Amino acid sequence: MSPAMDKAMMALSFEEEDEPFVLPNLPQFQSCERNAQSLIGRILNPDCQKMPGLILDMPRKWQKQGKFRGVTLSKENPPGDYIQYINIWVQIHNIPLNYYTSKAIMAFGEILGEVKVVSFDPDKPQVHDYVRVLLRFNVSKPLRKSKVIDLKEGGSTVLYFNYERVQKRCYECQRLNHEKDVCPLMIKKRKDAALLRRQRIIQEKMDAVLFLKADDPLYGVLSEYQVSICPSSGKRKISQEVLEEMRRYILMATENDKLVCIDRVWSSVSEMEKDPILQKTVLRLEAAPELTKQLDKGKGRVFDFDLNTSVKSKFNEKVNERKLMASSMKAHRSERPQQ
Repeated sequence: MSPAMDKAMMALSFEEEDEPFVLPNLPQFQSCERNAQSLIGRILNPDCQKMPGLILDMPRKWQKQGKFRGVTLSKENPPGDYIQYINIWVQIHNIPLNYYTSKAIMAFGEILGEVKVVSFDPDKPQVHDYVRVLLRFNVSKPLRKSKVIDLKEGGSTVLYFNYERVQKRCYECQRLNHEKDVCPLMIKKRKDAALLRRQRIIQEKMDAVLFLKADDPLYGVLSEYQVSICPSSGKRKISQEVLEEMRRYILMATENDKLVCIDRVWSSVSEMEKDPILQKTVLRLEAAPELTKQLDKGKGRVFDFDLNTSVKSKFNEKVNERKLMASSMKAHRSERPQQ
């Protein structure tokens, strides 16, 4: 780069480039007068409704081809309630005979939204089985199809609502901003169904595998549920080493002592299943969890004072129960009379 070009580059100020452009306040810069009769709208379901197609199709739907044009506006940051309400005519069906009054019909319409117009004349014949009301409706709410009404004289009835000229909605939750395939309720139902299918398949596989065969010494002593795999952890509820020790204990017993040994195995397992610590340390032969009085342990820099000596010593006594099964078995073998 030449020295002259290098000097020119160094003279550039990026701060000047970041200064905002001041739009002149001139009539020719504004389109308010030209667009005084414009309508501004927004798409409720942008995943399925595309603005270019809407702009081209609306003149045909309104039967005004060539009489107006549409313009796609830039994305803005409108307030939360921007174009949030629309006016909808709603037909109210199944009104009780004694409640054909303007005030009652207005109250029924207020269930759905703000009532703007009640189309009802009590002095004229009613040729339809419904009454129409004009609502200011919040498009974020579902289009309620029915409502149970408790009557003052007793009993109840169901009002049915039919929304005029509303073509698109989710037929699962009745909202206007998505279709049924992407409805959050449908997605949740599909996920729940898939979870149930996976759990059923896992359970079927577990049921197909028998951990206790007919020739097993523990067959009939412990249930398949007690020796199966825990669904939450994926581990055996009783380790293979503990099961082998139980089998040897039963096999070494004489015919006279066999029932006593079986009862001791069953009762010992039943008692340990009530204690989660014994389940972990004795039945599964896993390390016991650490207990600490340091409530902020692991949060950050902590000075390592020996504050848990008494707690650990008490807990170690609990851990020693891991050999409870083996000790009881050995004690029982030593008590047996010599043949």
